Amino acid sequence: MSVSSLREITVGVRDLYTRTSQFEIGCGLSVLASGPLGPLTASRLFDTHVPPAVAVMGRPDVGGSPRIRLVETGDLAPGRPSRIGPPGPLGIGFTTQGIWGGYARLERSGVQFVSPPLLLTPVNPSPPAGPAPGPQRFESFGQTVDGDFIVLIERLNAETPYGTFGVDCSEPLHVSVVVTNMDACTHFMRDVLQHETLLADTCSGPPFDTLLGMPPDVSFNFVMMHRSGWPTGRCIFMEFEKKPQPMEQIPTLARGLCRLRYDTTDLHGTLARVPGGGGSLVRGPASVDDPVLGRGLVAMVRAPFGVLIELWQVH
Repeated sequence: MSVSSLREITVGVRDLYTRTSQFEIGCGLSVLASGPLGPLTASRLFDTHVPPAVAVMGRPDVGGSPRIRLVETGDLAPGRPSRIGPPGPLGIGFTTQGIWGGYARLERSGVQFVSPPLLLTPVNPSPPAGPAPGPQRFESFGQTVDGDFIVLIERLNAETPYGTFGVDCSEPLHVSVVVTNMDACTHFMRDVLQHETLLADTCSGPPFDTLLGMPPDVSFNFVMMHRSGWPTGRCIFMEFEKKPQPMEQIPTLARGLCRLRYDTTDLHGTLARVPGGGGSLVRGPASVDDPVLGRGLVAMVRAPFGVLIELWQVH
């Protein structure tokens, strides 16, 4: 059996047209499918009998890249506060070539950035006879009106590109989640979704405090997980404070980043691993046949990081 990397990221939005334009202009994505969901799909996936309007966005020139699913929610409150620190789904990351260009476009479209792009890895010039400087990166976190963040990253002096570039912005590369129990979250990703740890670190002080808009003594654990063999669709966990109690669960549909989709070749086999991985079955399996989202056998499970996970076995 095999589980894919991240296939779709659902973001609940108040104004579908505005957020679609934001991703088109700011991040170079295209609308791959759009329209109202079918009544049965709306009921089975979103617990509503009023089919919402949806736009699925991505990079059609990059095969297998993750997609962003924008679902119109109306006047629901934003899914997270304006600060980065509280636990819950945070946002979507893109790498760039020329981070200031993407930063300027997104800022004009209404994204409120915590800080301008900051250099996170200090530049240490090598002596003339020494090796070339290693990779550095610029990052910037910007929050949308719906509460989710768009994270821009530019890597300098890297041997290999991180993502596939069209103009100057990559496909969606990762989602970020602030968690309170890193061990439980990585256990679920490893045992249920067959992911591996790609990077793990502890970050503290400057420039992370300015980057994240937090106190100067900020410290957090950072883990990036990926599905081996898949170049995109990664998941980043940030743990600022460890707590024993379970994280609060995000509603079935909320404004901001609220659910993630993974595909599997064996849905029942994947579901059998969910309890041992610390998750729980919410609904399904049930068949979905929708002109916007496609066809498949779908089950929804809760993860320890509070996000609804859709598991699809595609027909």
